[in-house]
Amino acid sequence: MPQPWADVDQLSTTWDQTVGTHVAPLGSSLRNELPDRWVRFHTLPEGERIARTVPQRREVLNRYWTILGALGEPEVVTTCGWAAKPPAARHPDLAELMPAAPWTSVPTERATTVYATQVSSAAQEAMDELLLDWVADDRTAEVILAPSTFEWLVHPYDGGIDVIAADPGQRDELRRRFADWLTQ
Repeated sequence: MPQPWADVDQLSTTWDQTVGTHVAPLGSSLRNELPDRWVRFHTLPEGERIARTVPQRREVLNRYWTILGALGEPEVVTTCGWAAKPPAARHPDLAELMPAAPWTSVPTERATTVYATQVSSAAQEAMDELLLDWVADDRTAEVILAPSTFEWLVHPYDGGIDVIAADPGQRDELRRRFADWLTQ
């Protein structure tokens, strides 16, 4: 079962040391901040964004889990809340699915609060629901999945998967391995 991340101060320290103090923990900012390790994949053939059939929904989940399987098991999931003023709460259904500790605030057009959840392989059902019902259906944004070391980062979104690999070599290997899923 997903649990709120216990030590957000340590999480911040690890993020700063591994990813960098200049990089906000928002999925959409990763590709611009870490371009030498970034690669993007489609979640559906021909770049279709939203799964409209049961087989397409299965394909979306298959691609999310295949990419994650190539990297390792995620231990941290970050989700966000937005509001006019901080703290920004998440949708109650998302908060129930992914219990989380407020991790950090990020200055954006709206107040953005990033929440951290600890997950394990036992959280498969909740992760499937997050990836398919929330992310793939564009009901939430800025999600990041990662190991607790932040060695690699995965930003799933409707229609795609941005990966920040551990290094350019791993990025190139993912490009070769999943060439059919690359964006053009």
